[in-house]
Amino acid sequence: MKILFLSHSFWPFIGGISTRAYNWASQLTLRGHEVTVWTPALPNCPGSEIHNGIRIRRFKVLHVPGIRRPTRITPHALRLCMHHEGGEFDVVHGHALASFQVLVAAVLCQLRRKPFVLSPVFTRAYDLYKATAGRRILQLADLVLAQCQDERRSLLQHVPDRKLKILYNGVDRFFFQNLPGRQAFRHRFGLDDKAKIILYVGSARDSKRVNTLVESMPRVAKTIPNAQLVLVGTQPGAEEIQGLARVLRVDRHLLCLPKIRRDLLKEAYAAADVFAFPSAAEVFGNVLLEAAACGTPIVTTKVGIAEEIVEDGVTGILFEPNRIRGFADALIEVLTRDRYSEESARRRPLILERFDVRDAVVELEALYLGLVN
Repeated sequence: MKILFLSHSFWPFIGGISTRAYNWASQLTLRGHEVTVWTPALPNCPGSEIHNGIRIRRFKVLHVPGIRRPTRITPHALRLCMHHEGGEFDVVHGHALASFQVLVAAVLCQLRRKPFVLSPVFTRAYDLYKATAGRRILQLADLVLAQCQDERRSLLQHVPDRKLKILYNGVDRFFFQNLPGRQAFRHRFGLDDKAKIILYVGSARDSKRVNTLVESMPRVAKTIPNAQLVLVGTQPGAEEIQGLARVLRVDRHLLCLPKIRRDLLKEAYAAADVFAFPSAAEVFGNVLLEAAACGTPIVTTKVGIAEEIVEDGVTGILFEPNRIRGFADALIEVLTRDRYSEESARRRPLILERFDVRDAVVELEALYLGLVN
């Protein structure tokens, strides 16, 4: 099959949507399909290239002052959609509801009688967009793919059950099968071998509530003096976080890192004693699944995939998104009781088996073929 992915971010950008789209495109290519990705331009990246068999085309974005992502427009991609090149694909798959390009593609697929698949990333954001253009995209889609049970429940208010399917993002089982030693990451970044590492991976957006972790550190450090909070990917925003740590006098317990390579990220998960995720809202949470795939205990809010991979009081501790008092005590609980890490390590093979990206792509391929035929 010839498959077109429309994604507002893609490799080498690191993020939830881009990671999922890249993993699926890679596996589909390995299975003999021709996958093309149209995505906005990135600094220092060519406009067109083939990477691991994936045909990538990057388009300049028309920035409208005061308007955020839902209406980011890539004029050249729109022209291609409306002319011959946009009609040569067997399946068009839109990654994210909040995209003007996805709306245009959905309309054109209906006119051309081409299958249109949507992975909406259905968040609370962009309510006006969802009530207008977003609603129309959901109506036009032949198939809507939810990433987890939580997203499916939200989508059922807008999409009939007959065209709604759960397809987990998945992790590369073979990549996470063999973990590096716990000391590799520590030695690389100058952390003590005996440090108790609290790891967070993600941006510093307000909804992620990274400040909650920093504000937890005085209490955690008082009980566990060798506790170390490691934040990966929080730039921009690291300066404000470090300033808060200085005010709270826990700056020596804080390490802020930019986004790091995938192999180094695996080192970080393997070195961590607990993965902390106080996010107020999340559609899936790839980092939660990656932490579980490394056998790391998790303290998190009940967002995205969390309740499907964390057993409260066994492999971690869960909080309601609007009730995170006691987050510091939960971190202390996990860091001082070995049973959390032991049980998380024991269940790691089950996570790798259940959420293998290869299985997800086999299912995705079957869904595409069902629509094409």
